Amino acid sequence: MKIAKVTDEAIIFDNGNKITYDWNEDRCCDVRNYADFSILDRRTINYDYDFDTNLKFKFVKEAGFKFGSDGHWIFIPCYSYQNGFYTTYIEIYYNGKQVLSGSCPMKWCISITFFIFKKEFSFLNILKAFFKIFKRKWLIKEITLNIITICFV
Repeated sequence: MKIAKVTDEAIIFDNGNKITYDWNEDRCCDVRNYADFSILDRRTINYDYDFDTNLKFKFVKEAGFKFGSDGHWIFIPCYSYQNGFYTTYIEIYYNGKQVLSGSCPMKWCISITFFIFKKEFSFLNILKAFFKIFKRKWLIKEITLNIITICFV
């Protein structure tokens, strides 16, 4: 079986088999544990490789998981975006059956609400000040009208 399609939620093979993930989602909070299937594109892996239908799965502690057959393995990183108060647990499924579970590496995120009272306090100046204070690598996850969510990478 060959990889036919990759979405944010699944790896779908040409015979209909699927690799998916799930996590104990707490809908009240800004937490997301996920397997990053988006890294699989035709430039990074061979979509023409013919996998055995009896795939093997291995969890890579605090990093993600890999799947494969006949010595051909593909690594999928897993992530947890949150503020540190919630689980980093994720479950991996093959055709609806759980095959793995483990913990994703956590990326610390905070949401900052800001109000601009003076013209000199532009959005860009606020971001520059934030990055200067914390002196770490951060990823801007989401920007709304007056809220920015930034994650430590």
